[in-house]
Amino acid sequence: MSLTEPQRYRAVLAESSAFRGLEPRAMDRVIGAAMILEAAAGSQVLFEGQRSSPGFYVVLEGKVEVYQPREGADVRLNLLGRGDCFGEYSLIDGKPASASLRAVEPAKLYFLPSGLFQKLVANDAQAAATIYRNLLVRLITRLRDFNDPA
Repeated sequence: MSLTEPQRYRAVLAESSAFRGLEPRAMDRVIGAAMILEAAAGSQVLFEGQRSSPGFYVVLEGKVEVYQPREGADVRLNLLGRGDCFGEYSLIDGKPASASLRAVEPAKLYFLPSGLFQKLVANDAQAAATIYRNLLVRLITRLRDFNDPA
């Protein structure tokens, strides 16, 4: 990973469901704290029941499958692509991961470790309000989609 690589993904992060609407200086802090992870197709990214939250992720390239492991066959819950995020449940409620995730094709992931995420939102009230509002809208949209029988 080169030091300039996170900057290359600025547009993806700025349009992601979590960081949309952040002011440029706040986006600079988000990018500055970034780690770019590469996941090979089939590699595990997160495990259901994982006790501590490793952090927050945004898919930059590739696809990541959200699933629940079950005896006989895994149950796919979602397929995430460019700009989609995950890891927010555990960051918000401190509980273990509710699902497992694996790359279904080679993927690049923005990763913000839990401690850096907490520091970012604690030190910038405006950024925190934007990020939490975006995450809340995302969660409500998921709930509405789940509850809509159409």
